Formats: sequence, C-alpha cells, structure tokens
Amino acid sequence: MSHIPNHRELVAELVRQHWVVVETKRGHYRAIPPGNADPVVFCESADPRGMKNNLAQLRRGNAFEWPPPKQRKAKQKAPLGPADLDKLYGNLKESRVALTEAQQGYDQAERVHAQTAERLAQAQEDLDAAKRLVAESKVEFDEAFEVSR
Repeated sequence: MSHIPNHRELVAELVRQHWVVVETKRGHYRAIPPGNADPVVFCESADPRGMKNNLAQLRRGNAFEWPPPKQRKAKQKAPLGPADLDKLYGNLKESRVALTEAQQGYDQAERVHAQTAERLAQAQEDLDAAKRLVAESKVEFDEAFEVSR
C-alpha cells in the first residue's frame, strides 16, 4: 500500500507536477491540472479516508501521479552472469550486422534511384524531341497536301 500524504505533501506534489493550486474563500483548494483541464476541488482532511478520496479524485481523468515517480520503488534487477553477458553481446553483434546490411541495402537503393531518375529525365527529353518531330512532320505534310491540291 502506498503512503497516504498529508495536506502539505499533496499540495507540494501537485505544484511539482505543474498543477496550479489556489485556496478558495471557504478554505477548500482548487487544483488546476496542466493544460487547463477541468479543476479539481478538494479540502484538507485529517481523516485518512478523506485524503484517499482526494487522491482518487485527483487521479481520475487527470495526469496526477501518486506516489510521485521519484518515490516509487525501483525493481531490483538480478546481477547478470557471464552467460547473460555473452548472450547480450551476441545480440549486439547480430544487431550491428543487421544494421550494416540495412545501410548497404539503403545505399544501393539510393544509387538505383539516382540512376532511374537520370534515365527518366533522358526518356522525357527523348519524348519531347519525338513530339517536336511529329509536330514538324505534320506541318510539312499539311503544307505538301495543300500544294498538291
């Protein structure tokens, strides 16, 4: 079970998590979450159930985290043995080989793309030249046809 904060700890954590906390005229507190979402109103309570309810209300639909991230217990990892290290090193080597192969494949595709772009530009020039030739030939044909009439 997590630690139930007192009122000061709760307000300090809200401020640390970038909430705006304002005391109302009636002694309640209005907590406005980051991003100006709907505010949460709560009161100071000596009753642990009241503080639990405040926490639940702050967490509900908002970005409030309790216990604070810095106070969460980190999971203890078991020390790695030589076999584990060898396995990790083997995975690292395989990953490096895969990365090198992927980079080579990318470089090859880039070269092919550049060559294809050059061929496409040349084909476009040839097409434009053929269109000009057809247009010129049509004009010559039309002129010759008119003369032959």
